[in-house]
Amino acid sequence: MYQQAKDRHSRLQEIESERSGLNPEEQGKLQDNSNKLLALISLMEIDRQQQKTYMDAYEARLHYLHSAQDLLTRQALSGNGSVWSGVVGGVAMKAALDEVKTKRWNNR
Repeated sequence: MYQQAKDRHSRLQEIESERSGLNPEEQGKLQDNSNKLLALISLMEIDRQQQKTYMDAYEARLHYLHSAQDLLTRQALSGNGSVWSGVVGGVAMKAALDEVKTKRWNNR
């Protein structure tokens, strides 16, 4: 994704450089340059839409995984009242809490 954005930016710079070298009398070249710019804008819009689609799918997957993790944790904690279900529930709770723990940065 980064490389693609970098390529698009360099292409934009090429088009701008080409455009700055055109004379007002060169209508055909100016139109050609405008067409190149419009094509690049279209590609960038497609890139944006694809990136949004990927991010929406990623967000949905994360939501599903968090929901599944919550469900499994609740099931492990509820158990059937035996000692082992309490142990399993405690281990599941520790694993769930370790999963969401964030690192603390020491700014000293």
